[in-house]
Amino acid sequence: MGQKLYVPIYSSIYSQFEENLLHLTAILSLRNTSFKEKITILNVDYYDTNGKLIKRYIDKPFTLGVLSTKDFVIAENDLQGGTGANFIVEWSSDKKVSTPLVESVMMGISGTKGFSFSSRSKEIEAH
Repeated sequence: MGQKLYVPIYSSIYSQFEENLLHLTAILSLRNTSFKEKITILNVDYYDTNGKLIKRYIDKPFTLGVLSTKDFVIAENDLQGGTGANFIVEWSSDKKVSTPLVESVMMGISGTKGFSFSSRSKEIEAH
């Protein structure tokens, strides 16, 4: 059992006009929602607006324990991803488990105001 997931990352967003970009800190959060079983994270790959691989965040699979979370941070000054960046995350389990919660959280400041928003993953392949 497992999935390949697409996760939108908004490391830059348009502010008022197309030429004004606001740069954000983005967090990819992987959460094992199972009370009973661990899951294995196989791939965490970061792509830019044009679909070009920027970085593979893990060199080898790792285990995410029961109710555990792992975060990956894209710093505000990392502008490689652009306005349409994304992660492709792949996970698996030998046993039937509840689907993990995989989402992104973006945070920024404009003037004296702070803001944040989130986006959830979309399954692109099941296995």
